[in-house]
Amino acid sequence: MHLNIVASTRNFDEIERIIDYGDRIGVYSYFIYNFVPCGRGEAVRDNALGNDDFKALLDLIFKKQREVRAILIPVAAPEYWAYVLQRRGIHSKRLIRFLGHFIGGCLADKGMVYIKPNGDVWACPFLPVQVGNVRKESIEGIWGALNEFRCELGETECNGCEYVQVCSGCKAKMMGDSNYTCPVNERARTNPNRA
Repeated sequence: MHLNIVASTRNFDEIERIIDYGDRIGVYSYFIYNFVPCGRGEAVRDNALGNDDFKALLDLIFKKQREVRAILIPVAAPEYWAYVLQRRGIHSKRLIRFLGHFIGGCLADKGMVYIKPNGDVWACPFLPVQVGNVRKESIEGIWGALNEFRCELGETECNGCEYVQVCSGCKAKMMGDSNYTCPVNERARTNPNRA
């Protein structure tokens, strides 16, 4: 059995109880989505976790992962992996580079594509920026546009962070939240020109 949880201000105080209940009934995995207000979520933007609550969510996932049998998979929260390494005092560049091959962080600038039913191609389901349409263009052309878009996304304060290879920050939050501050790298704030 698998459970999806969308973490927002409306249910934040219930998430630990949901995880514990799932453990009692045999849940083997959880996707814990950090609510990103895009698409229809724009109408309920106030439900997005602020910086302090987001950090508390990372703490909760870290704690519960040690208590329950299931695996907790954070979604739209690539900062989690950097946060765990930092909390554990892991600063080895070699180990971080090795882990980066398995824990890639934000996939919006690493080769993931999201194709909507109408053929529109986005770099991420939480980042509503169309980079092409498979019904109107070749995938090769779209891939070139994606690579250009990825280069633009990659230009963040994350580049100076020691954990960039396992995280690289959530591009959707960086582009959509002018108050976003990384819980690991305080320098990685939203570029005010993007929000």
